[in-house]
Amino acid sequence: MKLLKSVYHFFPVQLLLLHFRKSQVLLLFWFVLTSTVNGNLLKIFGADALLLAPEYLGQVNMLSAFITGIALGVFVMSWNITTFILHSQRFRFLATTRKPFLKYCINNSLIPFSFIVFYFVKLIQFNLEVELMPPIVIAGLLGGIFTGFVLLCSISFAYFFGAEITINKTIAPLEVHHERLKERREPFDFEDHFGLRVSTYINSFLQIKKPRIVKHYRKEYIEVVFKRHHIAAIVSIALAFIFLVLVGFLLENPFFEMPAAASILIFFAVMCAGAAVIQPTEETGRGILSTHLHS
Repeated sequence: MKLLKSVYHFFPVQLLLLHFRKSQVLLLFWFVLTSTVNGNLLKIFGADALLLAPEYLGQVNMLSAFITGIALGVFVMSWNITTFILHSQRFRFLATTRKPFLKYCINNSLIPFSFIVFYFVKLIQFNLEVELMPPIVIAGLLGGIFTGFVLLCSISFAYFFGAEITINKTIAPLEVHHERLKERREPFDFEDHFGLRVSTYINSFLQIKKPRIVKHYRKEYIEVVFKRHHIAAIVSIALAFIFLVLVGFLLENPFFEMPAAASILIFFAVMCAGAAVIQPTEETGRGILSTHLHS
């Protein structure tokens, strides 16, 4: 029984259950992608081939796979950013850790990791049995997707690490006076109906750790930390929209015509990010963007 409780309160498990309880609309994107890759959805139109054999400038090669990998990274990061904005305040211990967004992404990787493994398996099967590609070409496709995915994620985390340095500088005065302020006011009880209990989580070094107790932290301090990270996340979404608009103006040039698989993934990323702006939170009843504008 104790083991089952430990598993249940494991951060990745809590996040997975939370998505099924609160983020069914966002899970729909994963369902559509998985069904398409598996050949259950729109197979008559060749939708599975678009994802499993991505074509760029009339060729299926490592470059087309690389672009698709970048688009896959955009979608996964959009999923992480959106759910981080919507749900991070349920796990307030994150505000007391270094690189909270990285830790969130690591613990939120059950769904993306499962999809990527499934995607790679189906890609190998499809190109071996249907496209009759030699193994070396398939290895190039896998390498291209993986390289593009890792590159995009690395750029995204570099942005958030830079944003965190700025955030830490701006909240330094709060940290300096934290003990004095804590003594003046009654500690805020974070074990409320909104927060969720976590007994262990995976840290940045992929080690299982126990979260820091946050009962003695003031509510204002926790809220400021999350608010700054949410603003950084919203800025990243805005930058992505601007980039997509610029690329849209250049689509007449064949060089900027992305593989259909990449277009699908980026479209889903945009739709997923839109949920972070319009979906109301349980604490305020307003969308995230509206909440920060009113703060």
